[in-house]
Amino acid sequence: GHAAPSFFGFIGERGGIFPQHEWQNRKAGTPNSDFNFHDVEMKVINKVKNKVTKGSPVDLSWDLSLVPGPRAGRPASAKLTYFFDDDVPTINEFNNLPELVG
Repeated sequence: GHAAPSFFGFIGERGGIFPQHEWQNRKAGTPNSDFNFHDVEMKVINKVKNKVTKGSPVDLSWDLSLVPGPRAGRPASAKLTYFFDDDVPTINEFNNLPELVG
């Protein structure tokens, strides 16, 4: 995603930490999974915006781990665990390979 590169001052695609399948990144091209990282990313961003707009504190825990793939530098999948405040963690695994897995 772009959150980590943005933290380091990069803008857009040039500062990507890991290559993402285009479906996972922007919902472009051929779907490769039933889960989509972009959708989850937008859900979290919207919840943060909502809290900030209301003047509420934002307590977000976000852990992204990458599973190595057959090609060096391109993970096979990404496992994301996140939660707000003391909520139950949400865990999603996103395919990062070209073929449809579902």
